[in-house]
Amino acid sequence: MSVPITQPTNAKKRSDFWRRLYIRLLMEDMRSWDAMTSEERALELGGIEDLVDAGYMVGHVDKDASGIPQGATIRGPTLAGRIFAEEQQDILDSKSLWGRVKAGSTVFIGWLAGIISGFILWYFTRPK
Repeated sequence: MSVPITQPTNAKKRSDFWRRLYIRLLMEDMRSWDAMTSEERALELGGIEDLVDAGYMVGHVDKDASGIPQGATIRGPTLAGRIFAEEQQDILDSKSLWGRVKAGSTVFIGWLAGIISGFILWYFTRPK
């Protein structure tokens, strides 16, 4: 798949942008082409081309003589495309503040459980 996520500047923001675009293309209804600017249309067509090439979407992308996408006919996401969209959403969720809190809380709870179990063992095995 030709996903342009390794850019020299702002790579993290760009990869998150492409993740959101792919999720939207795979999971939401498409906006009207007339309601988009030419830049938005180019991004949508580029994303559709990537997803069709990777097998995540069923369809066909029409290109001009220089290979730039000019139009697309899509039928929808494949099962692999739906799974891919869910994986990308999980990655975005794990980067959020709440996702980081949840990940850190499991480590903290495990650490706390180790301390409590040690205290309980000490309490029941101490000399009386």
